[in-house]
Amino acid sequence: MDIFEFKKLLSECWNIETCSPGLKDKWSEDNPSIGQCAITALIVNDYFDGKIMRCMSSSGSHYYNIIDDKIIDLTKEQFLGEIPLYEEGQERTREYLLSNEDTKKRYLMLKESLLNIIGYKKNNYKICFNDGIENTFMSEEVAEDFRKLLRSCSR
Repeated sequence: MDIFEFKKLLSECWNIETCSPGLKDKWSEDNPSIGQCAITALIVNDYFDGKIMRCMSSSGSHYYNIIDDKIIDLTKEQFLGEIPLYEEGQERTREYLLSNEDTKKRYLMLKESLLNIIGYKKNNYKICFNDGIENTFMSEEVAEDFRKLLRSCSR
């Protein structure tokens, strides 16, 4: 499954509850990617690796990914044609994004919805503790199984 087929699955999971609090009043089914950039960038990083980047747009900060030196922005439609300032992008760590409790809560919500859509069992994940902060990660074995499942679904 390529990144854009993956986006179709993610877009089914975006909702007002996974929207960033400051943008909930602008979220709609006509523009479901609004307020989803940080958590979407985290999910893309979970499954496709690469870098998580942050740049600015007219509505504030915006997160996207760089994979194999290509800009991957699965939420750019929220800007209705505007192009974020990718050339000014700076790399951010997962820890940085997940240090915000609201972002962490919305990320976990989006991840759970995605897992439900693809029918993958949540108990295949392990919980790790990093400096007292709980993080959920896939084991490499489970990640490989997940990649195989995604590939088989795309055939």
